[in-house]
Amino acid sequence: MNRLFVTLMLVSISMVLASNGFSEIGAGTNELGGLISWTNHNADSGPLDATFFNAGIVYNYYLADNYSIGGTLRVDQLDADVLTDDVVVWGLRVRGDYYFSVESTTVPYVGLQLGLVGYDNAGTDGDDFTYGAHAGIKFFVAENVAFNLEGVYDTFEVGNTDMDTLSLLAGISFFF
Repeated sequence: MNRLFVTLMLVSISMVLASNGFSEIGAGTNELGGLISWTNHNADSGPLDATFFNAGIVYNYYLADNYSIGGTLRVDQLDADVLTDDVVVWGLRVRGDYYFSVESTTVPYVGLQLGLVGYDNAGTDGDDFTYGAHAGIKFFVAENVAFNLEGVYDTFEVGNTDMDTLSLLAGISFFF
């Protein structure tokens, strides 16, 4: 799993260095993308330190050249030695982003997010409110295609256990 993630990052960086595509981000632009990630979850209490493999989709609408609102839908698969079964966690989040530069091949950004997460653990399920922050960079390989790297901090509760998560996401986005 880790080799696949590292390979995708290296391919992304190589394509960016060889590209000459500039971003076409601007007011009224739509973005649709997919992502994968590896996440480290640390429980504030209890033995639920574990790793997740995540997959999801992202949609953003650009209100102005430097601002977007959108959402993410992620499904996570938790693997922990202390659990007899894997735990599935889903998340639906609303996000707002600020872009520092939009007329370049690399577009750094920061943002905030909030939403809902739910989980299913061997027949026990539940949901909770989540909030967090993220920062990343889009590497444009064409006017309407970018590879993304994003770091995300999230906090939520699973059962009675507070979870703090740090994710590194990699993906591809299409702009129209």
